[in-house]
Amino acid sequence: MYKWKDGFKPDICDKDEQCRYILGKKGKNTLICIGANPSVASGGECDATINNLCSILQNNGYNGFVMLISTNSYKSK
Repeated sequence: MYKWKDGFKPDICDKDEQCRYILGKKGKNTLICIGANPSVASGGECDATINNLCSILQNNGYNGFVMLISTNSYKSK
């Protein structure tokens, strides 16, 4: 797992016992993403997929994101 990049720790996390549906950080310039791979990032921990996304956000002037998950393969710890 990775540490959240500065300014990108989520303030939106909608999940249940088996699925995470939405993960995001509110911002004035927000990118909406749809994830098809099983990301295991949560409000407390970042993973490689979201870490890469945060780098893209930083490099392109975004300060928020919403990741919509299109799979139910997320397994909470």
